[in-house]
Amino acid sequence: KVVLDFLAAQLGDRTFFAGDRISLADIVAGTIVIWLPQMGVPLAKYPNLSRWADALTKRESWQQSQPTPAQLGALKERIQALMAQREI
Repeated sequence: KVVLDFLAAQLGDRTFFAGDRISLADIVAGTIVIWLPQMGVPLAKYPNLSRWADALTKRESWQQSQPTPAQLGALKERIQALMAQREI
């Protein structure tokens, strides 16, 4: 909550953290924030972060850099296999 409050305050009503252009701050924050809803952390209390995340993920360059569902599935299987090995 503290981090999301901080990010929401920094973003304000701007399109991106540095204004109208994407910056390193957007890329760094985006690597975590866009996945939060899928991990059970809703962004409903942060409408500006939700809007920003939607805009970020619609960018073609962002889409090209993100893993596909198949890649995510393969990663999940690999992690589960590694965890199972440690439980032996």
